[in-house]
Amino acid sequence: MKTRFSILHLSRVSLLLLGLHGAGLGSAAAQRAPQSAPTPQKGAFYTGKYPSLLREAGYSQAAIDQKVTQAYHDVFEGPNKVYFEVGDSMAYVSDLKNHDARTEGMSYGMMVAVQLNKKGGI
Repeated sequence: MKTRFSILHLSRVSLLLLGLHGAGLGSAAAQRAPQSAPTPQKGAFYTGKYPSLLREAGYSQAAIDQKVTQAYHDVFEGPNKVYFEVGDSMAYVSDLKNHDARTEGMSYGMMVAVQLNKKGGI
């Protein structure tokens, strides 16, 4: 009985695979990846040309600048900020879920400050 079931099961699987292949779903032509943009020969550091995903998505430079400015304000300066200064020479980025400072938050905060040339921040 077990042998009969496995043969019946195998034949159904074989028919399914054969049908998919016949429909072109199993062929290599149907599995090709879409063509992407050519890979640059040198990275952005060497060329000085950094890609902007928002620009590539069709946003204007003014809209991008406004979004970045608003995001910085929300995180570092706004009423719901997560950046807090302690005294005149220390600060931390709060982890909202755990109510403490984490190294990930500190490193992301420092990178944002560096990228936006905000010397007063972190």
